[in-house]
Amino acid sequence: RALDSGRAAEQFAEMVAAQGGPPRLLEEAAELAEADADGVVHETADVVFFALTALIRGGGRLEDPPPVVDAWAL
Repeated sequence: RALDSGRAAEQFAEMVAAQGGPPRLLEEAAELAEADADGVVHETADVVFFALTALIRGGGRLEDPPPVVDAWAL
């Protein structure tokens, strides 16, 4: 019911806003791209922009992680 009524989306938007995110997150996301009746999105997003933004903000790695040492496993 929460999904069909839209209440889940409203609650998600409230949680995002409470953490400092954009309060219109879902509306803005809906404006970025639209899907056809089959659910296929025909517009493209700049995935490199999103990846670099995540990297700059501390996500991901610039270098390979160190190898796993089996002797340290529990």
